[in-house]
Amino acid sequence: MLRRFVAPLLLMPAIAFAQAPRHNDIGIWSNHTSYRSTSGPEPFSALEVSLDSRLGYGVSFTHFLSESLGGAVG
Repeated sequence: MLRRFVAPLLLMPAIAFAQAPRHNDIGIWSNHTSYRSTSGPEPFSALEVSLDSRLGYGVSFTHFLSESLGGAVG
């Protein structure tokens, strides 16, 4: 019962920070592929694409020049 009241209180600073104007933003990403393989339609049936199922990681950096303009590296 107490968790229903404490969890929203802990999220309030994060919500306020997300709406505040910023000059820089750093993101850390992770993903997991679930795509295995596929082949092309009839004229391209010799074409086959396959991926290994592994975890991937990434980091991004965004610099905001104004409220509606920014540049990202990542």
